[in-house]
Amino acid sequence: MVNLKSRQVTLESTQSMHPTVMSFRRWGMGGAQPMFNCRNMVPASELVEIIPGHEHHAAWAQTIDHPDANLIIAAPDLLAACHAARNAILIWRDSIKEKDGEAVADRQAGSYLRQIVAAISKAEGGEK
Repeated sequence: MVNLKSRQVTLESTQSMHPTVMSFRRWGMGGAQPMFNCRNMVPASELVEIIPGHEHHAAWAQTIDHPDANLIIAAPDLLAACHAARNAILIWRDSIKEKDGEAVADRQAGSYLRQIVAAISKAEGGEK
């Protein structure tokens, strides 16, 4: 959500009682840091951990240990998996059509396809 009047940007969820997933607050004079929802908003600087194998860069290369941050990082892989699953279901549906008919195939594959297509659409900027 963007509020141009107050110059605030937040990521909001429609699937939660605590809708703000991430917001930002000023950090020093030139930047902002993300704030993640941990029942209250916690600065990312309090959620950092050293990246395994990068201990020698710990002063300047850390990661954020929060489920929402991990999900944001995994988003491209999840989208690719949804595309692959959609394609596999379409192939499966076509093989069922040949054996059991179109109505059976659409009934068996339909709910999976609807969920995956909706997720892909949302991830690609379609219906929110």
